[in-house]
Amino acid sequence: MKILLDENKRITAYTYIGELQGSIEIDDFNFEHPSQDYIYEKGKIKYSPDLERFKKEYFENIDKYKTEILDYGFDYKVDGVEHRQRCRDKDIIWIAMTTLLLFLVKTFLSKDMKKTWYFEDDFGKEMDLTAFVKLMFFGSTFISSVYDTENYFKTQVTPKQLTKEEFESKRKEIHIKLANME
Repeated sequence: MKILLDENKRITAYTYIGELQGSIEIDDFNFEHPSQDYIYEKGKIKYSPDLERFKKEYFENIDKYKTEILDYGFDYKVDGVEHRQRCRDKDIIWIAMTTLLLFLVKTFLSKDMKKTWYFEDDFGKEMDLTAFVKLMFFGSTFISSVYDTENYFKTQVTPKQLTKEEFESKRKEIHIKLANME
């Protein structure tokens, strides 16, 4: 087996056959982790994870999960059935504008109006001001829960192998507390 080392004795490449320019020959070794997580020192291969790389990958995964969850949006229950609400800028602006319109009409014209809101699945629901405020509240707590979860994992948890399911589970826990839905 031949291995190639960087200036910190970290293994950057290896081969069992053929040539590897600048490499050193050693006894065969079975890598259980990425080869970059090993160093060659005093004639032995030792597991020594690159903590900076690991932390960088951990933070990148958190950012990826956050983006995916925000892109999906949230499921909002209407008459007992969940409908997906996206969180794109245009969706947020439309909800806010419609809510503001209903508020202004009620405040200045003393009229209670309803507007139909369409969810991602094209389900339309006629809603009044209170229903729109509830949708806005749920949506704002959803968005806050995503960013609070990001902050939790980046500041309170030692970098580790983090799954999207674990991130989402924590996000739901935080969302329930924010929305007081316990």
